[in-house]
Amino acid sequence: MKGEFVTGSDSWRTVLVGGLRRGGQGIYALDITDPSRFVNGDNSADNTRAAATLLWEFSDDVALGATADDKYTADADLGYSYSDPQIMRLNDGNFYVVLGNGYNSTEADGNASSTGDAVLYLLNVVTGEVFKKISTQTGMNEDPNTGSLGNGLATVTGFDGGQLSDGHLAGKADGKVDYVYAGDLFGNVWKFDLSSTDPDNWGASAPTRLFTAQDASAKNQPVTSKIEAVRLSNNEIMLYFGSGKLLEQSDAQTVNISTQTFYGIVDSGTTLTRSNLLEQSIYFQDDYNFSGITKEVRLTTEHTRNASQQGWFIDLKKPVDDGNGNISYENEGEQVIVGARFIDNYVYFVTNISNQDACLTPIEKNFLMVLSARSGASLNSVVIDTNEDGTIDEAGDNVTLSDGSSKTVSGRTGFGTQLPIIIKTGDVSSDGSEESVICDVNNKCHKVKSPKKTWTRLSWEEIRTQ
Repeated sequence: MKGEFVTGSDSWRTVLVGGLRRGGQGIYALDITDPSRFVNGDNSADNTRAAATLLWEFSDDVALGATADDKYTADADLGYSYSDPQIMRLNDGNFYVVLGNGYNSTEADGNASSTGDAVLYLLNVVTGEVFKKISTQTGMNEDPNTGSLGNGLATVTGFDGGQLSDGHLAGKADGKVDYVYAGDLFGNVWKFDLSSTDPDNWGASAPTRLFTAQDASAKNQPVTSKIEAVRLSNNEIMLYFGSGKLLEQSDAQTVNISTQTFYGIVDSGTTLTRSNLLEQSIYFQDDYNFSGITKEVRLTTEHTRNASQQGWFIDLKKPVDDGNGNISYENEGEQVIVGARFIDNYVYFVTNISNQDACLTPIEKNFLMVLSARSGASLNSVVIDTNEDGTIDEAGDNVTLSDGSSKTVSGRTGFGTQLPIIIKTGDVSSDGSEESVICDVNNKCHKVKSPKKTWTRLSWEEIRTQ
């Protein structure tokens, strides 16, 4: 994560923060404002520049954090740094590095967490000191499975709710993060309220547990991917996320993976359950011939969400038709381990199915899914050129079932384990829709279209030549 900010009396600085993921329990910050620091020189000069470039390091090594070197800070609740650090401007006007504590903080390494709680950190962006540590109070003692495993907070999402007026967030975004959302290993989705202009109020009350992901048998589902938070046109704040994890060798074996789910839930400020949500389902999954090109695709239901339903979900399991129209389901170990993306009232997400051969890569197959953001329903129009003929149309890109009905594809294979980048081209189709391109793992790009709308630029990057 790269960010630019003012450091008190200093000028604007450009800082790079990163973590080690499986490589260790640590977060670092580098001052990369001056590119000349990265020019090779003699060893003495290199060491001097390196010392000036390292701003700080935050780890679980409490002994190192207690040394006189003020570049090192520590806290024992920091686990392996799978939670990508984010630079956020909060409502006191200052910048912070915001992150979850990651996983396996209870490892017996001499700096083990005593609670195994899922924790949110707010670090001083200049010094790395812990400005705030907000615990969910949910750790080893609350483990829903064995009662002994530590918890951990995934990559966090900041949400700018707007300007504070009469105690309520309203209006356009003001560039300051008001809420932070994150999931944990036990399936909980947390909301941290940072909307106050007084930092003393941050964490003064416990974070809100908005949801606990569970399958139909009430088995908890881990949430390890980043949550997508969006305000819809009807003013609902919707959160999009899937369940699953790929952290241990056992996570790549179907026998160890219960049915996982993708969710879209409303932030109502209260705790929701699965019963509060509309259920969608996959009813067709098979190879289909699109004018000479065969692809494995999926069709999903198109139920309408009513006013009492606070979101939706779709279980990730393969439908099996017995030939008489009766559908049963097969668990293939399908999971969501990367974040979703909201575009044009559609939600895009990738599901991954594990490879059972330990000698091969962990992921065997994946689906790129596109559903209605509000209800999770199948779309009522084609958005991706599935048959690759350069035209987005129902005749070429829909699936025709045995009863003669034509259905929009909700999922297709071949786009990789990560969420593909969708690029706006600026072109407009004859029906007024805007065109984009999306590229698969073979570097083949497909047309995508979406409703015509007014776009505003949320961020940019200046590219300068030497």
